[in-house]
Amino acid sequence: MAIALNLRETETNLFCASKWWGDPDMPSEMEYPSCEGYPMTFICQINCEYLEKYDPEGLLPHTGMLYFFGAIDELLGYESPVKCPKGEWPKNQIRVKYAKDINFETFQTVSMVGEDGEAVADAPYEIVFSNCEDDDPGLRLLGSVPAAVADEYKNKDHVCVLQLSFGSEEGQRLCFSMSRSDLGFGNWKKCVATLA
Repeated sequence: MAIALNLRETETNLFCASKWWGDPDMPSEMEYPSCEGYPMTFICQINCEYLEKYDPEGLLPHTGMLYFFGAIDELLGYESPVKCPKGEWPKNQIRVKYAKDINFETFQTVSMVGEDGEAVADAPYEIVFSNCEDDDPGLRLLGSVPAAVADEYKNKDHVCVLQLSFGSEEGQRLCFSMSRSDLGFGNWKKCVATLA
């Protein structure tokens, strides 16, 4: 089973909680990633403490915080010098980061601001987890990679770490994936992204 990410509007402070969009809450020593000199879009952070009941195989960590970033502005309808091609993306266009422990005293919210000093991030959504089918077309953790993505990984044992959907069910899907071996060792730098 995969883990569906159900997004819910909330007035609650989501500091160190699982959230979609908004600004990441990161350890002070963690660097915000960039691509070609531009900050990447913060996609989500996952408080792994809440994954255990949805991840009985223990594929993902069950402590700490996972962060997903990507140079996805073009997919969101913004002008960007970084293009989002079909197929496997260059390694510098995505970043998965992991903090083993969450410390409310040392974590800080990293806010991106525009030239006018205003925050540029969209309001965050709270993430509520539930199980879903391995091939669910929506937002999810784990499960199988989409068929169009699987073609990129012949003879590789890739697992979908995070799937984003753009448009309708027949729309584009961006899949962050890793081999089971790299996932087991937490080799987050080995994560690749493929747009199908």
